[in-house]
Amino acid sequence: MEPILKQDGEQKNDCERNAAKWLCAGLKQNHPTLDVLLVEDALYANAPHLRQITGYGWKYVLNVKPDSHASLFKQFAGRKARGDIKELRQTYDKGVEHYYAWTTHLTLFYLMETGNDEEKSGNGIEYVSEYVSKAKRAHRLRP
Repeated sequence: MEPILKQDGEQKNDCERNAAKWLCAGLKQNHPTLDVLLVEDALYANAPHLRQITGYGWKYVLNVKPDSHASLFKQFAGRKARGDIKELRQTYDKGVEHYYAWTTHLTLFYLMETGNDEEKSGNGIEYVSEYVSKAKRAHRLRP
């Protein structure tokens, strides 16, 4: 392994994406039979990266945000409004309530470098933990 340094003209994210590409390729080469589950943030929710890791047979969980994946959140909200999701609420000690909502086969669209849209299907999970009046949200997408 070697440090990944930003090249002239590259954005910070380009550098991180290239590092992920090289890391995944090296991991696959050195451990070809390793079962891998990647947990990544929205930066890695792009078609080239998902093609690479699914090509290796790996699984993934992506934390995505409404501003970068609006169509995904619109689909989830539409299904929630129609009652087409499953929900679970659990309350634990100290009054913490956990709310889970999930659905399957949401469609993501990625604008490719060529200008063509590519579809990728995934499951959507919404998680909220609430204390008295404070809410913290995390949205995850997994295959």
